[in-house]
Amino acid sequence: QMKEYYNPVTNHLSQNGTDGWFGMKPKAQLQLETNTPIEVNPDSIYKPIERPVRKFNVLRIPKKLEEALPFASKPKNETKRTRKGYVASRAVVMDSAEKKKYTFLQALNTIRNEKVKIRKQKKEERKSEVAK
Repeated sequence: QMKEYYNPVTNHLSQNGTDGWFGMKPKAQLQLETNTPIEVNPDSIYKPIERPVRKFNVLRIPKKLEEALPFASKPKNETKRTRKGYVASRAVVMDSAEKKKYTFLQALNTIRNEKVKIRKQKKEERKSEVAK
């Protein structure tokens, strides 16, 4: 059987040390006592990841294959319209009844938004109190 190579030092592990011997202090404790700043390795600091925007080529489908596809699978290439349509440029004129309904809904939404704002402020106050 092998001999154990283990010799614990029990006489130096007392509360206030014997014959002037004290255990080594951890680095964090020394830094707190001497008010030295914590060393920061610049390589360890998180940096924002900058990725270039990828631009993919347009998917080109051969004409014969496109003709053979069912309508649902065919690519729908609608070009952007340069001029706005009639619906976007028309003027909407409301009669008095519609105007009253619209103003009433606006007032209701304003009241609701105020209530939501107050609720959010109270919630933030509660969060800050709990955090203390």
